[in-house]
This record gives sequence, structure tokens and C-alpha cells, in this order.
Amino acid sequence: MPPFLPAPRVAALAAHAFAPHTRRQVLRRVLCAARAPTDALMVTLRAALADPDWETRATAMLGAARLGVTALVAEVARCPLPAVTRLGPVTEDRAVLRAIRRAAVLCLTGLDRERACGEVSPKAAVVLELCAYLRCAAEEPPEALAMLVHALTEPLASLTEPSPADLPEGVERTSDGWVLRGTGIGLCEVPAGAFWVGGQSPHARLRRVDAPGFFLARTPLLEPDGTVALTTFDEAVFRCWELSQASGVRVRPPTSTEWEMAMRGTDARRFPWGNGHELLWNLLPSPHGLIGAFGLARQWVRAEHPSTMGAIDLPRTPWCTQPSARDERCALRPCVCSQPWVETFPACRIATPS
Repeated sequence: MPPFLPAPRVAALAAHAFAPHTRRQVLRRVLCAARAPTDALMVTLRAALADPDWETRATAMLGAARLGVTALVAEVARCPLPAVTRLGPVTEDRAVLRAIRRAAVLCLTGLDRERACGEVSPKAAVVLELCAYLRCAAEEPPEALAMLVHALTEPLASLTEPSPADLPEGVERTSDGWVLRGTGIGLCEVPAGAFWVGGQSPHARLRRVDAPGFFLARTPLLEPDGTVALTTFDEAVFRCWELSQASGVRVRPPTSTEWEMAMRGTDARRFPWGNGHELLWNLLPSPHGLIGAFGLARQWVRAEHPSTMGAIDLPRTPWCTQPSARDERCALRPCVCSQPWVETFPACRIATPS
């Protein structure tokens, strides 16, 4: 996808010619490349503010405020927020969207500078902090809003094909994509780069991490009849050893951070497919092409710290840990990377889908 939207493509975006997931990414790339408002950008933002997709509308509000497109203040002020249904953003993110719209209107009217001089309530202070961020007077948005603001403004990193020299032994390219040699297990590549992780728990604050690249199984391992294979943690480790012998490359369960990076991508999104509940979510892939994060079974991951055990609870707060036990029967999604092989795993966690 190009880093900007050429003029002939503006009409296509305005006409909603792309799927919602594509419109979001196109708009975020356009806004990241923009340095000042143009006529073409005004047309694009006006169309995006009326888009049926709530994420596209929210991105447009933030973009209009950051670029100071004062001519759009009326459209921003009446930009519809998502209705309260079983689809769309979770409850806490609906409050963040209200704060985003208030901050955008204040920036576009200049009232944020006046209100910053007086005493304000805690909620108003958060909105003014966001105004400062949108005016580039602060490096980060307020912590309470940071995850959704980053997810709505940061486009996914472009994926590049790894060179043969960078491929781990045992990973092969076929007409169907990457596979683990000698096993037929489909793999998805998670390239090296910077990822947002955490952000949905006081114990897991949003943070940016630089990580080496790795490969993760596209789906959890399956039984011959196509059902998800469930194992204890020790059985999962032994299964990884068998796969290592068959493929000639080190195979292990992913760490909880690797699992999270593969499911969320690089933009801090709440769910693998985006920032809210969507129709047919169980069929939607993560940014790196993985499927089956939700609705199949819990999935084993290695502990980040040997003294801890827990589970990642995905339904409402996706990346939080909870107590777990080694003898629970969960799914396994093998991981291949260049990190040292660990023979034993004194602790474990589980990735827990809804």
C-alpha cells in the first residue's frame, strides 16, 4: 500500500470503494504522510468523517485536529460516535471516543488554549492533554487514551519478504506460503520491528518493544479429524521437540509477548482484526495472517519470567495474565526463531480466547 493517497484515489475512498479494513489503513497512511491540509486531503477527510466505519471516522477526527483543518470543525462536532450494540468498541473505548471528539473540536476552535489557563476537572485535564498531543506539544497522548489513539493513527508497518539468508533452517516457501519443513504446518512471518504490547491492565502498561523476527503457526495444531489438538504443557514441549527433529530447526511454544505481537500487529489494536467487535470475527486474520486466536481453545505460551505462571485473557481485557496450571489441556501454536533453544520450561502461561 502506498504511503500516501494519489489524487485519482481520493474519489475511490470517498465512494467507499475499499473494504473497511483497507480504508482505515489507507487513511492512516495518508495522514501520516501529510504535513499541511490540501484540497484533496479535505475531500478525503470529509468523506472519512461520514464513513459508515467508526474506526475510519475516529481516525479522521484525530487527523483533522492534528493538521488544523478548521474548515471541518462542524463535521467533526457532529461526527457520529458508534451506537451501543454488541458490535463496535468495548465500553471503555466508547468513553475514549467521546474524549477524542471533544479534544478535536477544542483544537479546531482554539478553545483548548483558553481552557488550559484555568482550573479544570480531571476528565477535562485528560482531554486537554490529548489536545497538547494533537498540537505536537506533547510526545505521547495521555495514558488513559494512549492505546486507542495509537491504534487509530498508526498504520500497520509494511511487510517485506525475508531474503533466503534470513530464513531459519527448516522454514520453506511454497505456493501456499511458509511451511515448516517435513511437517506440512503452515507458518506466518512476524518480521523484526517495533510493536505495541500491553495497555489493557494496570499490570501490563502499554509499551513499545523492539523484537527480532520469528515465524508462528498459522493455526493451532490440529488432530487428524481437523479438531484442535489439546495437550498439557509438558506434552506441548515434547511435541515441539518432535517437530524440531522432523524439520531440523528449533521449535518451541511462543512467549506471551511473541503471541501478542503476532496477534496484534504493530499498531496497538485491541483485537487481532481491529479495535472493536465485528461480524464474522472468528474468520478474520491478524495483521500477520494468523487465525484462530478466539473461539477455538486456550493456547500455550512460554512464561516471560520463570517464576510466573498465568493466562492471557482475551474476551474483554485481551493481554492480561491469570493463574494457570501445567496440566491444563490447551492448544499449541509452534514458534520458530533464531533465539536459543530452551530444553525445559519451569513455568507456563495460557493465551485464553473467548
